[in-house]
Amino acid sequence: MISSQDTKQKGIGVLQLYILVFFLVWTIYEFNFSTYDYSNNIALYIMVRNSIKYIVWTIPVFVFLKYVYKVNPISYLKLNDNVIRGIIWGIVIGFLIVIYHIIRNYLMGGSKFDFSIDIYTWIHRIILIGLTEEVVFRGFILQKLQEGIEFKYANAISSVLFVLIHFPKWYMSGILSIEKTTYFILYTAFVLGFGLLQGYVLKRTKSLWACMIIHSFNNLISTAFKV
Repeated sequence: MISSQDTKQKGIGVLQLYILVFFLVWTIYEFNFSTYDYSNNIALYIMVRNSIKYIVWTIPVFVFLKYVYKVNPISYLKLNDNVIRGIIWGIVIGFLIVIYHIIRNYLMGGSKFDFSIDIYTWIHRIILIGLTEEVVFRGFILQKLQEGIEFKYANAISSVLFVLIHFPKWYMSGILSIEKTTYFILYTAFVLGFGLLQGYVLKRTKSLWACMIIHSFNNLISTAFKV
């Protein structure tokens, strides 16, 4: 007879395998295919980039939850309960994030505000980014970790993983270079803090909608300031 402890250990083992494969596949993609030139066909770029991200990020989570963990993905990811509460929290904290970026940019004398955002950026980086990234890191990884360890440790681990998944893109864009060490440290600290905040928001609201909306607000203002 299989004990609950054995089931829990098996679940953590499957999660570890998922994380390993997920990071490997996404790193290979960022290093080898993400820089392909679609400049002559922006519509194709939007379609390809978003399709690949959903195939690598979102779809596997739903498959794992439904067929491996045997749970309802929508319910597990907290997408069908506390929706209104999640939206309200998302908008309020999202506005606070916007204010933070405005104050930080003003104090540091950074880029000027530019709201001329192309359609690809609206679709990929602002509207849909919350769904793909929050489903993986807060909806799936954080909650699965929390089934085996305390929330504070689960939130810390998922937040560190959230930072690490950005490394391939940062490397390709030159952020990891020696010349940008200060920027890299500050940016890493913000992404880590953002991940921790999102974890606590999910715990408080029990709604992934809050996390997705906050993520979209953050990316909107970051894009406007060219961060």
